Amino acid sequence: MCGNCGRAGRPSHVVSPASDTVYVLAFDIAVDRLVAARVGLGGVVSARLEAERPRAGADLDSVVSVLADFGRALHHAAPPGSACVGVGASYCGMIRPGDGMVRFGPDMGWVDQAFGSELALRLDLGLPVLVGNEAHLGALAEHQRGAGAGVQNLVYLYGDVGVGGGIIVGGELLDGDGGYASEVGHMLVNPYQGRPCGCGSRGRLEAEVGERALLDVAGRPAQEKGREAVRAVIAAAVRGEPAAQDALRPHR
Repeated sequence: MCGNCGRAGRPSHVVSPASDTVYVLAFDIAVDRLVAARVGLGGVVSARLEAERPRAGADLDSVVSVLADFGRALHHAAPPGSACVGVGASYCGMIRPGDGMVRFGPDMGWVDQAFGSELALRLDLGLPVLVGNEAHLGALAEHQRGAGAGVQNLVYLYGDVGVGGGIIVGGELLDGDGGYASEVGHMLVNPYQGRPCGCGSRGRLEAEVGERALLDVAGRPAQEKGREAVRAVIAAAVRGEPAAQDALRPHR
């Protein structure tokens, strides 16, 4: 898109991207919510849809149905003449590189689910759905546009209900063997008296420091969960509540 700079003298054309001319559809399958967005040039989010989902698990068909409905709504609401040039999704689990297969998603109970190909089929845009681990994609995002822009090596840690990580080395994502590097949330940190983890083991990092662990130490009842519950603990710690402060201390 061209425009005039508006300064005195001979007008000069200023070229800037028309962010909605081309766009991608982006999806996030988190532990407790489903998110879809239309993202234009320059990373501009022009529209976003979100829905909560049960934490107890969800079958592939129901998740894909919601996301496909979101995707079609965002696509049809795009400005006339614009074009969708790509589709991507982040998932809270282990993703096989290349085909978007969810090898293991403990929080949703998914094992070897063809998520990427199924979502592409339902969207019917003639585009593949590229799927990645949410923390790996977070590391790439910080490297490209965030706190890690301009550096070649970084370690990214992601905390939500669980814990994830991504590593950039020499400007490239460190995939590791099979694409499953940086699964820091499942490092064993308390082998003898550890809390149960969604993967079936005990004492994993995300079980010891994730959302539920923090809320338990802060004395919150089991029915309290989610971001607002965590924010309430932080607010209580600021007010001086001892249990909340203990939950946030580094020794945990």
